[in-house]
Amino acid sequence: LVISVVGLVLTTQAAAQNSTFTNSPALVLSGAAIGAVVGFVMYRWGQDLELRAAAAKPEPVKK
Repeated sequence: LVISVVGLVLTTQAAAQNSTFTNSPALVLSGAAIGAVVGFVMYRWGQDLELRAAAAKPEPVKK
């Protein structure tokens, strides 16, 4: 989540210099909200993968 916030800040600063994106508070807030939702979904997906990997039976080592 912290990485997402840092990325959002850097992207917003770059956008402020190169476009009129930051002139609309609604666009900035919707972009932040979409980024938060996508970040949360990716976080949950990663947690699910880790939990499934931890719960899986280990594969036998082939010699």
